[in-house]
Order: sequence, then C-alpha cells, then structure tokens
Amino acid sequence: MVTMAERMELYKKQTIMKKLILLVSIVFCFTQMIHAQMLTPSESDPAAKVILQNLKRQYDKYSSVEIDFQLTRTASDDTDIQKGKIIQQGKNFNVNSRDFQIISDDKSLWFFNRDHNNVQISDAEYEESDEIMSPLDILKLYNSNNYVYAIVDKKNTKNGTLNYIEFKPLDKFSEYSKIRVVVNEKINKIVSLTVFMKDSTRLLFEISNQVTDKKYDSATFSFNEKDHPGINKEDLRIE
Repeated sequence: MVTMAERMELYKKQTIMKKLILLVSIVFCFTQMIHAQMLTPSESDPAAKVILQNLKRQYDKYSSVEIDFQLTRTASDDTDIQKGKIIQQGKNFNVNSRDFQIISDDKSLWFFNRDHNNVQISDAEYEESDEIMSPLDILKLYNSNNYVYAIVDKKNTKNGTLNYIEFKPLDKFSEYSKIRVVVNEKINKIVSLTVFMKDSTRLLFEISNQVTDKKYDSATFSFNEKDHPGINKEDLRIE
C-alpha cells in the first residue's frame, strides 16, 4: 500500500525526471530550431546560427548517440546529483539513472521508479498534452517561434573554443527563463546544457562521454517486467 507521503515524493521525483527528459530532448533535437520558421532572423544572432547549423549537420549524420551524463538539480532547498546514460536511436530512447529508467520504442513509453518498483506505461505519441515526455517533444517548443538566441560568452580552452549560446523565450508565460547551451566549436559537440526555470530551479546537464553510430537491438528500447519481480504496473495507454 502506497501512502500519500510516498505518492507525493514519487510525484516530486517524476517532475524532476520530466525536466531530465527536457534536457535529453535538447541534446538530440534542439538543433532542429535552425529551421527558418523557428525564429525571427533579425532578433537572433547570425554567428550563433552558424554554430548551430554546423552542429545540426554533425548530429544529422549519426544513426545513434550514446551519452554518459551528470545531472545536477539545484533548487532553493536542496541540490541533487544523478549520473546516468542516454541511448538514442531514431525515435527510440533509453534514459537510465540512479532512481529512474525511461524507455520508449516510439509506440509505448515506460517510466520505471526503482525505489517503489513501479512502472507507468503510456503512449509514446499524444497530441493533447503539453508535457515534454520524449526527445521529439522539444519541437513543440521550438517550432512555435517562442525563442531567440545569441552567443553570450566565448572561452578559449586547450580543447577548443567554447561558445555559450542562450535561448530566451518570447512567451512571457513560459516556465523557462532561459536555456544555455555550451558548444565546443573545435570538435563540434555539445558540452553542457543548463535550464533556468522561473521557479528558481536550475538543471545542469553535463556530458562526460559520447559514442555515436553503434547498433542497438530492439530489447534496448523495451521494458521487461520479468526483470523486476513484484513490480506494480500502471498501464495508462489508450486502447
């Protein structure tokens, strides 16, 4: 029997992990924002656009991406650090961290809570919700002409020039005050991403390792209940 306190804690953790999914989304899909309809050219930084175009061309070449990450969530009352791995192949993805695992095979999405041995299953695609629950859902934000971007800083390091590009929402009701992407111009890769929430929460996503173009079998993107004896399942899919 799950108590109300446990449910509240579960909800809090799920909310945090949805923010993680947002970051995952940016990693794999934010370069789509270069499309002409996304932003008003006169309001965005042409130099930043060149960097993003180059980055998009690079990521478009990959058949898959595997990333080791560290996510630091800083709020007014506490700080939480989680390490994990993301695997993305086409529309399928697997996010594996200390507390949660989120898997999608482009048809269903599994949200597994390790602490409670609980999995929620939902449809991977839905039209009505504004929640960001898959990497492709970031396009709901970027295709709506809601952001302008610019290079706000440059730092020269021994490993190459780091470009700090910030995206600011045009919608005053957005829950994000800004999103900062750090790109290593020399190797044409994302170094880190930071999401600044209006509730003062800050999410820092740092990439420690990246492997591309590996082949993964279908089992990588499917949740096997037999691996979790006694699991509590909530199937929210619409039949």
